[in-house]
Amino acid sequence: MEFTRGPDPKSDRVRINMTGKFLPYKSF
Repeated sequence: MEFTRGPDPKSDRVRINMTGKFLPYKSF
């Protein structure tokens, strides 16, 4: 599992790379 954090102006989004799939997750 890979965790990649992307800089967002509104909120921090955490993307989890699982089996070649990108799922947008919200961080607290």
